[in-house]
Amino acid sequence: MERYQDDIARIKEALSEHPKGMSITDIAEKVNVHRNSVAKYMDILHIQGAVDEYKVGTSKLYFLTSRLPAQAVRKVCTRPFLLLDKDAIIIESNNAFTDLTGISRDRIHGIAFDSVPAKIIETENKMRIIRDALRGTEQRIIGKVTHISGRQYAATIHLEPVVFENGKPGAALIIEEHEFHAPAAETTAAFSDILNLLDDEMEYVLRYNPDGIIHFVNETYSKAAGKTKEELMKQPFKPLVSAEDAARIQNLRSSLTPENPVGTIEFRAIMADGEIRWQRWQDRAIFNEKGVLSGYQSCGLDITELMSLKHDLLKSKELLDEAIQKRTVELRQINRQLYAEISDRDKTAQHYLLMQFIMDNAFDMVFLLNKNGRIQYSSKRAAEVLKYPEEEIRNLPFSTILPIYGSDLWNEQVIQVKTGGSIRSINTALITKTQEKIPVDIIVRHLSYHGDEIICCFSGIVRDLMR
Repeated sequence: MERYQDDIARIKEALSEHPKGMSITDIAEKVNVHRNSVAKYMDILHIQGAVDEYKVGTSKLYFLTSRLPAQAVRKVCTRPFLLLDKDAIIIESNNAFTDLTGISRDRIHGIAFDSVPAKIIETENKMRIIRDALRGTEQRIIGKVTHISGRQYAATIHLEPVVFENGKPGAALIIEEHEFHAPAAETTAAFSDILNLLDDEMEYVLRYNPDGIIHFVNETYSKAAGKTKEELMKQPFKPLVSAEDAARIQNLRSSLTPENPVGTIEFRAIMADGEIRWQRWQDRAIFNEKGVLSGYQSCGLDITELMSLKHDLLKSKELLDEAIQKRTVELRQINRQLYAEISDRDKTAQHYLLMQFIMDNAFDMVFLLNKNGRIQYSSKRAAEVLKYPEEEIRNLPFSTILPIYGSDLWNEQVIQVKTGGSIRSINTALITKTQEKIPVDIIVRHLSYHGDEIICCFSGIVRDLMR
């Protein structure tokens, strides 16, 4: 439920910043909500009368409006009224309208407003006024209504934008006939009975004149303010805020025009119990047909929990940014160490390749043996002389190519070379793969590298015998 209310509030805020309208896609990107969810929210707002739409090409653009539910007009309005659909077709009227004009319901239901056989709005611009009301702009006309018998009544015609149960827009034409009813004290008194339905709204709702004097307030706001509705009526609407926020509120209201009548503002207000609460208000300036300001309607919502959540998110983001920055410094240090290590390893690898190149291209044969007497490495020269493929000579018992080093003798030689550091065998012979004998001199050394024991053999061919 809280997520739903938060999404609705953010959508309304986005629309208030774009009075010319936004598409479903634009709204979804602005409030970071999936467009299917936005579409559902817009249907809800449409049915509530909070938004209207119009087409631009193949797209629908939505904008904020202030429409009363048509059902509210039916239930509580006792003055003569007509309900018009979006095409200005009359779809409903009440008995009071029949009594005032002398026209039965069956004669006017289903016909266009400009075909009504009685003069209700006596002005050349009546259809423009009707269209403006259908588009969402409240209208008020001072004039007279003519009964079909010719009798005339002075009246104020109120055209209030409404929304039907199916979500489609329309307008309520409500007649305040002065001859039968005492004039209302305020411009919007004709709708006070309808606005009473707003007492059950979760939002604060107020109406006040250009000087800020309240002439309607709902129960929700009066409870929040800690006063009765009677105590608030006829008093200035001045939330208890800082001087800076008071100036911001005044500047917002002063900026509203007939072309851009809606604005949104957020501020902190001190409540009746002394608690400071965040509030978001949408102010709508109400202008008459001549563009003269006649008052304001303001709808407010407590967003303290939302602002607290935003604060927590910002704090979490700061902590996260700090952790990321610290970790970035650590990673940079690790990277520098890694690059240094890679550089050292590259140097070691180059050195190893150089040593291997030297051994592979040395004229003497080179062998590396493990402690069990098996060949772990042989130089290219050794493989060539002994006629073994390089991969085959590796892991051969050294006794295969030097039979005098059997297992017993090898163990003795290992012990001897460990003790003396090296031994030398002169005028011995290596056996090739083809069983040929190659006369050689051999030097054997014992090496220890990181705990591994390695026997290194250097074998030189006896030149005199090879001639």
